Amino acid sequence: MSSPSVELEKSNKNSKSKVSVIVRCRPFLPREVERLQGNKEIPFVLDTATGKIELPARNEGEQASAMQFDYVYNPNGTTREIYDDVLKDMVASTVEGYNGKKYVNTSLTS
Repeated sequence: MSSPSVELEKSNKNSKSKVSVIVRCRPFLPREVERLQGNKEIPFVLDTATGKIELPARNEGEQASAMQFDYVYNPNGTTREIYDDVLKDMVASTVEGYNGKKYVNTSLTS
């Protein structure tokens, strides 16, 4: 019996399987903009070139943290940009009969 990774590799036309994690940050809500005005605290730093999101330490004694993703888009990133950068090839492969799946998760605030 072959391992799942070998089976995944056989099912992909490039003989590689990959799960990509893409993040598009939402714009700040009006109440968040109001709270941040005049505040020198930076809530987070997006680096779209490297796919990194950095979160500064919030309290004394805490360490800053960073998360690495395959793609990071700022609130001005368009759906078309994401499609062209990430999904276009997957859609083409799917039409050719290869497996492809997109999962979208949206965080909402109240």
